[in-house]
Amino acid sequence: MIAPICLFLYNRPIHSEQTIKALMNAKNANNSKLFVFCDGIKPNATPQDIANVNEVRRIADHIKGFQQITVIRQELNQGLGKSIIDGVSRVINQFGKVIVLEDDHVIHEDFLDYMNYYLNEYQENTKVMHLSGFARNTYLQFLMPRVFFSRYMDCWGWGTWANRWCLLNTNLNEIDEYLAIEKNLKNFNFNKLDYHTYFDQNRIIFKTWAIFWYYTIQANKGLCFMSRFSYVKNIGNDGSGSNEVVKTNELASNFVKKFKPRKIKVEESWLGEKYIQDAYAKRSKKRLNRVKQFLHKVLSETRNYFLIEN
Repeated sequence: MIAPICLFLYNRPIHSEQTIKALMNAKNANNSKLFVFCDGIKPNATPQDIANVNEVRRIADHIKGFQQITVIRQELNQGLGKSIIDGVSRVINQFGKVIVLEDDHVIHEDFLDYMNYYLNEYQENTKVMHLSGFARNTYLQFLMPRVFFSRYMDCWGWGTWANRWCLLNTNLNEIDEYLAIEKNLKNFNFNKLDYHTYFDQNRIIFKTWAIFWYYTIQANKGLCFMSRFSYVKNIGNDGSGSNEVVKTNELASNFVKKFKPRKIKVEESWLGEKYIQDAYAKRSKKRLNRVKQFLHKVLSETRNYFLIEN
């Protein structure tokens, strides 16, 4: 009943150590099988890059506290997109389901309990295609149900099943045809986002995986299970990752207080759509956004007084 964990590492030893420490301290870690995928060195790697890759591998070799630990080292650099698709496929085809983390995902101690409970709860309901552990900050969190369904897929700490993952489609021609239909494009972009543009990054060289999994869920009319507060904190948006993204406001995502199982109807949340639009829209310096951020800060600091948490 306990899903195996895939952990993807590359060349960030400081981030990796924090991620591994939190994972080792999570409840049910000792009952979990852990598969650690260490990507290889790039051809143009600097001496510091090589040292970092080797240090990450040394850290991986000293992981303890799991039922079984398997470390897979790539001789050549595959890149994150190929690494995740190949690694997840390898493990999920053997075990039927999987929990996935990267080297900058610091998890709540109840993360594995949360993921395993809902992986078992929705195993037979193929409309549910993805479980998300991360929740991005927005004042709307305080209006949301504690858990909800969305067609949006977040990939910072997630899980799925083999009979959903096998549907993964990376065919750009089929995707272009799907998004050429106006209704599909609007749904895909939540009316105001621009996720369709991410496919352009993969026209010549395959660089990413998440946008294809997101498309697969949308095209199959699937849903993703989400929590209004986060079971994962992303510590990697500091420019150190392969995407060189720096968004420090995303580092402070609110952790849940504790995991408490909840059963809800499998249908998309209307309020969840508004939450996604607000949380994932490109940030601006407009006063309204500053007001929203201030409101979120106040609610975060006072939530213990008026909010019964998960």
